[in-house]
Amino acid sequence: MGKRKIKYSEGDVFLVPSRDGKFFVGQIIVDGDSDIGALFCYFFDLKVTIDEAQNISDLSSEKIISAILITPEMIQRGYWTITVNCPVVQSVHEKLYWRLKENNFVGSRVNGGGLIADKLDTYYGLLEESYWARLDMVYEAFLVPPEKRQS
Repeated sequence: MGKRKIKYSEGDVFLVPSRDGKFFVGQIIVDGDSDIGALFCYFFDLKVTIDEAQNISDLSSEKIISAILITPEMIQRGYWTITVNCPVVQSVHEKLYWRLKENNFVGSRVNGGGLIADKLDTYYGLLEESYWARLDMVYEAFLVPPEKRQS
């Protein structure tokens, strides 16, 4: 018998392990699993220890560094731990999901969990930029441009 899938919902805050033993912080903004088989999530410019993770409650749109579609398996299988459910951070970036849905997700990119962790490690300097054949896939296709980070 297989391991039971972990349930998740919009607003869940989850932790992505980093190469230095701390955790990156993400939040499920839209559960698009029935639409495209993916979750629309924000990742924040925030790294925490496991102890600090229990007190996350002040996520803000100013800290969003990525707004992206991801596959849900890392959360479903418990590799990325859900710590708390908070109100969904309100941001102009959520419009991206609805625009994609309006166009039946034509041209959408869905990122797998391992790729997300590597991109976050690169952003924080924990993984060499030379790891990537195309660095633009980290900084242009993954990150919210600095001039658009605040809503």
